[in-house]
Amino acid sequence: MDANEIERLKEILPRISVAHHIPGRVRLKLNGKIPSRALESSLDRYIKSVKGVVGVSVNPFSASAVVSYDPNKLSPTLFEALSKGDYEPFLEQARSLQCFNL
Repeated sequence: MDANEIERLKEILPRISVAHHIPGRVRLKLNGKIPSRALESSLDRYIKSVKGVVGVSVNPFSASAVVSYDPNKLSPTLFEALSKGDYEPFLEQARSLQCFNL
């Protein structure tokens, strides 16, 4: 993930809230005005590249995404942190590429 994609994530992640989460499935709601291009190119690509993600369904019209993941491969704590407004763990993984299939 290059520096431009990291910057796009920095803009998008603070606008994401967790609408519902159970280990293995999370519904993300996008708050505020987020261009669908940013949603599709950054968020969608980022989520799909995370090791352990089984499927992603992004709906730019409702500004939401449903992510299915293997909780044995991807820690549910990432989404728990996001639900508390802490998006730094996602950025740390994006910077380190430790959990990415890129």
